[in-house]
Parts: sequence; structure tokens; C-alpha cells
Amino acid sequence: MKGLLALAVLALACRSTQPNREPLDLPLPSVTGKALDGKPWRLPEDLAGRPAVLLVGYEQRAQFDADRWLFGLLQAETPARLLEVPTIPGLFGRALAGTIDSGMRSGIPREDWGTVVTLYGDSAAALKTFTGTENGRNMRVLVLDGGGVVRWFHDRGYSAAKCLELDRLVRAWEEGGAATPPTPEPPVAGRASASPDPVADWPQWRGPTRDGLAGGPDWPPTLTATGVRELWSVEGLGPSYSGPLVLGERVFTTETVDEELEVVRALDRASGRELWRASWEGALSVPFFAAKNGSWIRATPATDGERLFVAGMRDLLVCLDVATGAERWRVDFPRLGHELPAFGFVSSPLVVGDTVHVQAGGAVVALDAASGALRWRALEDGGGDESAFSSPALATLAGRRQLLAQSRTTLAGLDPADGTVLWSRPIQAFRGMNILTPAVLGDALFTSAYGGRALRLDLTATDAGLEVAERWSVPQQGYMTSPVLIGGHAYLFLRSNRFACLDLASGAERWTSGPTGDDYWSLVAQGERILALSDTGTLRLIAADPGSYRVLGELELVAGPSWAHLAVVPGPVMSRPGGTELHVREQDAYRVFRWGS
Repeated sequence: MKGLLALAVLALACRSTQPNREPLDLPLPSVTGKALDGKPWRLPEDLAGRPAVLLVGYEQRAQFDADRWLFGLLQAETPARLLEVPTIPGLFGRALAGTIDSGMRSGIPREDWGTVVTLYGDSAAALKTFTGTENGRNMRVLVLDGGGVVRWFHDRGYSAAKCLELDRLVRAWEEGGAATPPTPEPPVAGRASASPDPVADWPQWRGPTRDGLAGGPDWPPTLTATGVRELWSVEGLGPSYSGPLVLGERVFTTETVDEELEVVRALDRASGRELWRASWEGALSVPFFAAKNGSWIRATPATDGERLFVAGMRDLLVCLDVATGAERWRVDFPRLGHELPAFGFVSSPLVVGDTVHVQAGGAVVALDAASGALRWRALEDGGGDESAFSSPALATLAGRRQLLAQSRTTLAGLDPADGTVLWSRPIQAFRGMNILTPAVLGDALFTSAYGGRALRLDLTATDAGLEVAERWSVPQQGYMTSPVLIGGHAYLFLRSNRFACLDLASGAERWTSGPTGDDYWSLVAQGERILALSDTGTLRLIAADPGSYRVLGELELVAGPSWAHLAVVPGPVMSRPGGTELHVREQDAYRVFRWGS
């Protein structure tokens, strides 16, 4: 998609905004254009006989949205003819048509030239009037039936839900042989209108599935200094442990400023330009024995695509508007009579439907995502020195959907609807240092604790409810790094600063690396490879191979401390080689790298 709309900026002087309209059940006006391979087109006549999807763009900034639609539709293998349609109205654009087309060809593989049909002059103007051009960063996605009538339309930006809806409609239409597609299904209750993409976004702690596993196109095969390029950086930030979030065209980061304020910034994903900033008073000094790691904001925020949920150190949860940064609500747990957590608000929020779950206020708490109203409290821990370090997760175990929550002393499964404790199990740890997010394997759980052991717990359903039994326990001790599970094995960074592989069937140690010299790794895995970013800024590509510890590539990615969790997402040009983006929150900077082509 690179270059598809890049030169359309030449015609902006001739641009006029047309009011948006929804052209459902209207015939597409007859327009003419030319593909980059030189073939002339008349739309919709040349598409007669089968469904077609048109991705119509009016501005250069629609590039990102177009790429996401292309990636989603090509991944789904939607059974329709797919055309990208850049439009450049006015005499100025027509006069430079040859130059513009040449520029686009230089950024698009030759085999794809036939799928890019550019409209100039009156044809471009006719399409602008037909759909409207407000909010020009969004593509106009039109599904045409065999007669050229628009049967599905979307102009509010890419979302995975809408992409799946389009695919379902076209498939039902094709398989049923109907003249028109069926009526779209109603939206899922509680889903935000711009919900995070399960592949392209990184909306929460440890990624879309909260387990450190990344989807999307295959990662590049090697990790070398020449294969990783910094795209942009924002330096001079206050310190933070919060991992970065990636949502469409925006990224989000937090910071503590002058040991006084907590700040949230939204940055433009393409450039790092600041879009908005929100702040509030919030500072807390952690106990002296933990002071070497700083007293700044710790938890990673979460987003449902519409709202951003940010945990402040002084047990404060703030809900911000994703688009503007405006505060929608806040819950100050100490004001509700709960003791201030000694180490601050450490647990990262989890959003499930219309509910946000946090371990704060001396308990596991469920709040209404729209208002912040309390829905339930469970697994009370008293707060203060006993406040939780771990972050909750959602899973289905033994046929029961449940919220997994780990306090300083206990691992439990809770009913997400009302907080009922379905089962619980004590977890041994030195001074309650149960920090990892529990990992799920089928109907089993894996966890490990500082001063405790690594263990597997199996859940079974009985007439009396859920039962939990220890399958095995071994002496390996985790610390702060949550593991990744791949191919029946757990890959875990140990308290001893070594990396280990454990067989999840038996607990047997497959291998343990030598000392790494690091205190912490954040782990992201895809297939049989693991990316590990150390607290010292070293990035390693490691084989997920139970046979031996093998580092496939290693480089000093950043110079400063990097305790925040790494975020790994597909590059925005995803229908053609776009590489992989690495988002790194150093202690005092935010950096984005392109890994691969």
C-alpha cells in the first residue's frame, strides 16, 4: 500500500469537503479510471457479476486505514474482488496524472498494479459527492453487488468487528446465491465502536490476548543491527514502568513528572507527534528496600478502543477518552476508606466487555467501564503492605469462564459476573512476592513465585463445583517476568537471572541458560521464536526449542533502562512487506523501531 495515496497531497489545494452520506442501496455512479498496469476501468460496469469491495481514499492520511482494511480482508480471504481506489479531483491532479501514477508504482509491487485504480477529475469528484469526504483519514469501504449497487458501507475507520462483519456478509451472499447480502448482525452488547484489533493493536498488559503471544504476519527470520531501524523517538519523558499501548493510529504512554504529577500522553503512531496530554497529582515513595527501582507509575493501562483506563500510583483509576484525553471518570480508592498500597497501584487493568477489573482498594474489584460504578469486590487482601503485585486475566478452565486473580498469598478463580470465588489455592512466596500473571494451558495453570516454586495446577469440574489439584511443583523460582507457553513448554526468566525451559507435562527442566546479568526480561513470542527485551536494553531473539537454549540474534536496542513491557505489532503496511514494529518505553524515552522490510 506504500505510496498509494502519497502523491494525492498534490491535489489538496483543489480539495473541498463534501458532507458525509451513507449510500446504501444506491447504485455506484459510473466513473472511469486507470489501473497502475495501464488497464482502463469503468466502475461499476467492469465489476458486474460478483461482489466487489472498493477501498476509496480521499486524503494521504487515509493510508494507514487502507492498509489495515487490506490486511484484514486478505487474511480472511474474503471472496470478493478487491480494488484500492485513490481519488484525485480537479484539473491540477489530472495534469500531473502521469507523475502521480509513476510515484505510486515505485512503492507498489508490479503484481499488485492491476488492483489500484486511480480516479481523476470529474470521476473523482462524482465519488466524493456520492460518499462524502468528512473525516478524511478514514477510507470509504463499499461492498457492491453484481449490479453495482452498494449493499454495505463503512466510513468510521477500521475495526476487526466490522471487517469480520463484511466477510460474513459476502460469504453468506456467495454461498446462498442471494441477490443481496443478508442484513448485518446487531453489534455485540458492550463492545466499543472502535474496539481494538486482535492482531494489529497492543491494547493492554502483555498484548491482545494478555499472554505475550503476538499474531500477524511472520516475524523476520533474523535479528541484526542492519535489520532494525528506529522510526522515531520522543525523549525527555518522565520515568515509567507502564508498557506502551498501540491502538490504530495512536500510541499511549505514562510518566511520573518531578515526583509530583502523573501524566498520560497520546502520540501519533506514524511520527510520535503529541496528540493530547492528561495529568493529575500523584506521587508515592515505595519502601526503602525497593527504592532502587524508583517510585514512579507502574501499571500498564488498558483500552477498549473508546476509553483508556490508567492506574495511578496512589490507588487511583482514571478513565480517559481515547480521542481527546478528556477525563470521563475516576475512582480514588483511598477516599473510599481503603489503605494506600505500599508499593503503589501495580496491577494492570483488564477490560472485559463493559467491565474493567483491577486489583486495587484492597481487593479484586469490578467497575462499570462507562461510569466507574462499583459492581463487586472479592478476594479481600486488606491493602497497604498486602496489596497485590499480579495482574488479572480471563480464561475458560474446566468449562467455566473465570477471572484469574493472584493476591500476595493466593491464586483464585472468580466468577466475572459477581466475583464469587470458584476455587482458590495458597501460593508460597517470600514476603508475598507473587508477581507473575498466571499462564493458561488448557484446563491447567502455570505460575512461579520469588521465594516459592514453579507449579502446575489442574482444574476439573465436579458436581460440587471446580476442584484444583497440584500436578507438579519444582524448585525454579520466577520473579517479575511473566512466562510464555509454547508447544507444551514454559519459558521462564528466573530469580537467578537465567532463562529456563520447563516441560509442562512433567515439570522437568529441559534447559537453563547461563547467567545473563539482567534483572528482568519482557517476553513476546510468535510461533517457535521469542523476543526478550532486558531491563538493560538488550533485545534477543531466542528459539522456543526445548532441546537447547539458542540465541538467534542479539543487539543493544536502547541505551537506557527499559523495564516496561515490550510491545510488538505488525507494521502499518501489512498487505505488502511492512515489517514488524517494536515499541519500547525506556525509562526516559519512547522509541519505535521497524524490524524487517
